[in-house]
Amino acid sequence: MLANIVAGVPFTRMIISIHKNYLNMLIVLGFVSTHIGLGGWWQHSAYPFLLSLTRVILTYWLLVIFVVTWIFLWPVVIVVYFITNFFVRLLGYDVRPFPGGVIDRLFHWILRLIIRLAVRLGLGNYRLTRSLIKEVRLQGMRRQEAKT
Repeated sequence: MLANIVAGVPFTRMIISIHKNYLNMLIVLGFVSTHIGLGGWWQHSAYPFLLSLTRVILTYWLLVIFVVTWIFLWPVVIVVYFITNFFVRLLGYDVRPFPGGVIDRLFHWILRLIIRLAVRLGLGNYRLTRSLIKEVRLQGMRRQEAKT
């Protein structure tokens, strides 16, 4: 869709193609539901709901694109911020940990579990693994100092 926008394809053409794809999907779903014994449920429950939902989506398509993009990119931004924050703390800068609280404790518990598994598998002999273990232990000590 982004490629269509960058290429200059009009929105109306994109909406028409989305509508045609939707109609084809409904035909396939109706065929499949009839052949697996759910034809009555499809005609009386699922199809009317999807039809009304689609009318709303196609009416307010610009708002839907914005909301769907926001919903899908929100976790991506959180993960990127978390990774950036983690590496900035590894470099020694004094920044607030993100996210704090239970999620931070869970992350460090998983990190310690991975380290234990790496040591049991014999990966502790490698320089990279040893330096990561050292950094995780230093961060654990910093977290303990910050609590007191």
